[in-house]
Amino acid sequence: MIKAIFPGSFDPITNGHVEVIEGASHMFEKLYVVIMTNTSKKYLFNEKERLELARKVFENNEKVEVIARPAELTVEVAHELGAGAIVRGLRNTADFNYERDIAGINKTLDPDLNTVLLFTRPEDSFISSSMIKETVFFGGDVSTLVPKPVAAALEEKLRNRNNEKNKKLKFWLLGIAAFLIAVVFCLWPTQYYIEAPGEAFQISKYVKSTRKANPNFYLVTVSERPAVMIDYLTSFLRPADSRYSKDELMGTSTSAEYNQMQQYYMETSQNNAIYYAAKKANVPHRQEFLGVYVIEIMSNSNFKNKLKVGDVLVSVNGKKFNSSQELIKYVSSLKKSKVKIEVIRGKKHLIFSGETVKLSGTNRYGIGIQLVDHTRVVTKPAVKIDAGDIGGPSAGLMFTLECYQLFTGKNLSSKKIAGTGTIDDQGKVGMIGGVDKKVIAASRQGMKVFFAPTDQPAGVKKSETNYAEAVRTAKKIHTKMKIVPVARFEDALNYLEK
Repeated sequence: MIKAIFPGSFDPITNGHVEVIEGASHMFEKLYVVIMTNTSKKYLFNEKERLELARKVFENNEKVEVIARPAELTVEVAHELGAGAIVRGLRNTADFNYERDIAGINKTLDPDLNTVLLFTRPEDSFISSSMIKETVFFGGDVSTLVPKPVAAALEEKLRNRNNEKNKKLKFWLLGIAAFLIAVVFCLWPTQYYIEAPGEAFQISKYVKSTRKANPNFYLVTVSERPAVMIDYLTSFLRPADSRYSKDELMGTSTSAEYNQMQQYYMETSQNNAIYYAAKKANVPHRQEFLGVYVIEIMSNSNFKNKLKVGDVLVSVNGKKFNSSQELIKYVSSLKKSKVKIEVIRGKKHLIFSGETVKLSGTNRYGIGIQLVDHTRVVTKPAVKIDAGDIGGPSAGLMFTLECYQLFTGKNLSSKKIAGTGTIDDQGKVGMIGGVDKKVIAASRQGMKVFFAPTDQPAGVKKSETNYAEAVRTAKKIHTKMKIVPVARFEDALNYLEK
């Protein structure tokens, strides 16, 4: 009798396959079920699994032998096994057309090799391996369509697939959770603020007058921002950055109060700059004292829950003043006594009563507030300064230089000049914070000269002055920008006029 082969991928083997194989085993001396690979298919079971399943199904049929030949042509397998026929199963006309073409190819490769086509029973004609897999993956029961070993293997495969899906889902969920935790951690707010080099801005953009401003003078800022966790941690990798706690930076003030204070300092700085520049240029000018801004209320003050940051104190016990120094001197002379103060809050005039308190670290008495002058300066020609959101008093010197140019019509420099330092109404240049960061910012933007205050308040060493720190920073960053010491406005003016 003739030997035959029944090639196929059998992924998985179905009742339709079993019917054809059992029938063919009665027609031939030996029937080889050959597990092969179809390169156009995506397999559920690997080659070893398909081989083992088929062997389990036909383990009691001595005429059927299951082998695997994944990388050989069907004709070559037939020659190797001495088979004279290829068995194929048919379910419908579509299968017939497909098998006819395959049989034609095999006949061309070996004219002596015949193909035997066997029809399945009508009740099995709809069964296909792909349909079985699709049904199983969507939870369908295929136990009546495949042999028992195959049904068990499919159930196990589905269970493993679901476990794998769960593992992947768990992996992704853990990954997403880890990512979100990392993002939350990185963006988690801290109680710290970062101070870093800011930018240099042309002062001419902020000074308004009928005369044209010189575009070569620059104010320099320090960048100040609340630190989220990632910013705080990476700031240690940026040598120019400094970290301050909220209390160190703002004391007992809120963020809004702190920003408001900086604006009041800026206003005072601008008015002092206009006033002293006009005085130095010998143009008509006058300064009107409007009161003092309340910028902080001490914890021991009798007015702690009465005054607010931003209130303008205009009189004490009905007495008005021409300067903050007059006000301080008067209140101090009262020693410990009851006082009545008048403030302007928005458009309202308010009266508060309380007692003076001993000021911490001194033998003097006071209302228990920190204050800054609220003034108005009138000049001819008129000059206005609007620095927008930039706060603090440190641009005083540079504003004064710009205003002096406007009043005199002089062009003090064709070079890019930057600097820092407060200015008072007597022309003194005062110490500021963050000078190292300002030197770095000015150097980055190509400034040629940087004015640094030599002011040395009580308790400050000479090596700790702004000028000393500016020189150290300039050497550290290897800048070509010249650091020029200034104690008064005239020092900067004399340098520029040389």
